[in-house]
Amino acid sequence: CLHCSGRCCSLSVLIPPTFIKKLMNVQEIWGSVVTMECKVAGSLPMSVEWTKGSRKITTSSKHKLSHVDNTVSLELKLAESGDTGEYSCKVMHLNLVSLWVLVPPSFVAEPEPQAVFPKSTVHFRSIFQGTPPFTVKWFKDDSELVTGPTCTLGLEKYSSTLELHSVGPLQDGIYSCQVSNEAGTVKSAAELLVKGVTILFFYGDNYKIMFADSTAYLQLRTTKFEDNGVYTCEAHNDAGSASCSTILTVQGQLLNGYLAFNPSIFLMLDLL
Repeated sequence: CLHCSGRCCSLSVLIPPTFIKKLMNVQEIWGSVVTMECKVAGSLPMSVEWTKGSRKITTSSKHKLSHVDNTVSLELKLAESGDTGEYSCKVMHLNLVSLWVLVPPSFVAEPEPQAVFPKSTVHFRSIFQGTPPFTVKWFKDDSELVTGPTCTLGLEKYSSTLELHSVGPLQDGIYSCQVSNEAGTVKSAAELLVKGVTILFFYGDNYKIMFADSTAYLQLRTTKFEDNGVYTCEAHNDAGSASCSTILTVQGQLLNGYLAFNPSIFLMLDLL
């Protein structure tokens, strides 16, 4: 551009804009504030335009545009997964940048508490969402579980399962599923109760009841001829009940007589 005044002339050379610091690809966590910045050389003034895909970005409550000296920047808060995409800054030149929004994991369906009978197969399942890939771990109380003779772990893209085989009282406890990705970690727990057995005797003031090692005992403290008769032991749990009986015949004076029942056979028949 040539400007003349009298005998003096001045020459202005317009330098086209060039990026001396280009935009860089960005990967940030959902909820954080991202600033994309580039530096431009060239003659002033310059016209700057930001776009996401084909949509022009303007200053708003979500987007803050800045142009100070030769520094051009775009600041935005990552509020949704839709913020992922290609952003471009145009100053008579196109410069592309990619932005990935990492969404931390959250549960869509959590493991549910369960109460089961001995020797049952137990299934826990969790469904989650977020940005893959995920790292999924299962725990019993504070111990991490791995696939083996007592349990099997399964993993699909957005769900995981834990199967416990032939559970017993030792499997009682808190089972938890932990899901992690680059943006965070979430954990959900559920209780497993393996139901036991309740033993019930019909007895009077002259009787003493004991129960040890799956064996129930009824002790007659002082026997008399009036104690002759049928004695019954009943075993109960949530699945039902079973009973067995025996006949006591007092001959002469029998002291400290014992009747012993082992209900495990009857319980096994009920549970199968």
